[in-house]
Amino acid sequence: MEQGIMMESKPQGFTEAVQAVRRGDRETARRLMRQVILENPSYAPAWLWMSGLVDDKQQQRECLERVLALDPTCQAARDGLEILKLQEMLAVTPSPPERERKQEARKLGTYLVERGFITAEQLEAALTEQTNSLGYNGLRVPLGDILIKHGWLTPQMLATALVMQQKDRLAVLNGKPPQHLGEYLVVEGVISPDELAAVLAEQARLRQSGQSLLLGELLIRSGYVSPQVLEEMLERQRDDFFSRFGD
Repeated sequence: MEQGIMMESKPQGFTEAVQAVRRGDRETARRLMRQVILENPSYAPAWLWMSGLVDDKQQQRECLERVLALDPTCQAARDGLEILKLQEMLAVTPSPPERERKQEARKLGTYLVERGFITAEQLEAALTEQTNSLGYNGLRVPLGDILIKHGWLTPQMLATALVMQQKDRLAVLNGKPPQHLGEYLVVEGVISPDELAAVLAEQARLRQSGQSLLLGELLIRSGYVSPQVLEEMLERQRDDFFSRFGD
């Protein structure tokens, strides 16, 4: 399981979690590995083992992607992501995460139509194209990228719509934590909605030229946040993510 990962001193609890996996006690293993990750978020082997302890495909993908963010040389994580991609392509019925992605795309598209950014015909054409296309990472090409490619939206128009949609979503959270990094930063007053829109527009422009940069990278490069503040927000996002696993 740890092959291909840069090795470092094993944190407390990690060996016990692995032993629980090997004796078939997945619940104990998941609980122990979760604690290891919460206390040692930069320990890549724990994220790799956790990817095999969660059943949700999206959570598996997030764990494997975190491994590669910490150790880009990890072949086991790359193989795991490739398997997930193949499972998605071969599935006759879309998995729940895939259905959720389609629902999110349609929600954004409906929002764009309702606000007059695009027409209903353009939305249906873009959604059809999205269904039949996969990006380099095995996921559906973002709806906004397809609309920009056809000239139906500009990167700035897409960014403006995303921030408007975010504002509406935040208004009805009712105490629930935000879902996306940009939302965390705006809610905490770290950046303004206009600053978020500027970075989202730049991110969309870069994707059109084949460059994929994380939102956090662009925020730091633009001088809107410091690496320390970004890490604090990512840690809070990670804690909220793991709260869905239970204790």
